[in-house]
Amino acid sequence: MTQKKNQDPIAVQNSRQSHPFLEQLKDAPLCLAHRGASAFWPENTLEAAQAGYQAGAHAWEFDVQLSRDGHPVVIHDQSLIRTTDVAERFKNDPRAQSGFMVRDFDLVEIQSLDSGQWFLEPATKGRTAAYFGNREKLSQTLIETLGSNSQRIQVPSLREALDLTIRIDWFANIEIKTFKDVTDNRKLAELVYEAVQAMQCRERVLISSFDMEVLKQLRKRDHRLALGVLADIPFPDLDFVIRNEMDADTYHFSAAMLGIGGKCQSTKIQDLPLSILTQREILRQLRLKSIPALVYTVNNPADARALLEIDRISIFSDDVQALLPVISVG
Repeated sequence: MTQKKNQDPIAVQNSRQSHPFLEQLKDAPLCLAHRGASAFWPENTLEAAQAGYQAGAHAWEFDVQLSRDGHPVVIHDQSLIRTTDVAERFKNDPRAQSGFMVRDFDLVEIQSLDSGQWFLEPATKGRTAAYFGNREKLSQTLIETLGSNSQRIQVPSLREALDLTIRIDWFANIEIKTFKDVTDNRKLAELVYEAVQAMQCRERVLISSFDMEVLKQLRKRDHRLALGVLADIPFPDLDFVIRNEMDADTYHFSAAMLGIGGKCQSTKIQDLPLSILTQREILRQLRLKSIPALVYTVNNPADARALLEIDRISIFSDDVQALLPVISVG
């Protein structure tokens, strides 16, 4: 009997050719709302997703990890401190000693927290409206929501995030967050898969992770899933790793790896490190093999233009409104 591991990777890949999200990514460039429209709304919330959709983003990206009682929740940090009022609401709770970790709270506790007020705090808090320079540009809707006694922005569950994606006829990139000191990464991957299956939204979803074992687990579970390899440093034989070892579909990497943005930016091609030049050539090879590339996280239109001069790359952005005019003519 033929084993799954002996299947022709090209034949298996062809089985995903009808995946609508992958097909759009192959026609890049697209703009994906990073944690929703998170330069103007609290990140990883349904409200930020709606704002990204209304701004014209082609999809949204969000992070998931597990609550104590085994529910995938949409939040980036390992701790609840930065993006909720947990330190105030659970001030005398013994879980403060371990840093108010997401994994130590049940879903009902997490969703009892306010996940909006932090966004009005100073820039030093990180990824607040002031951090993005948007404190005076916030929508009246957000101001009214944050000032209301009857409304509260919550940390969504994965199912709530998928439900919104389906209702507005959109696409989503789910990033599975894994941490070295957590032993239930396999459980998280399985629960994400079960949610996607139960809500019948496989063709709307691309699942990515830095954790290669998680991606391998998901591929074994279902050859029809769209999977993305996340990387923050270059690695050799990339196209072979993506297609043959991982049987993945997309490649997600930082703009800095191409010498774009911040300290890595260079105006002269001859000044770029060899690793960056190699990475740019790799992109061309990936495109020839129909492997879409997605770059994180770009908020400066000039950086977006520089990226699109290198190749037709899809871009994750916190500021969809600023980047869409560049990407739409890319």
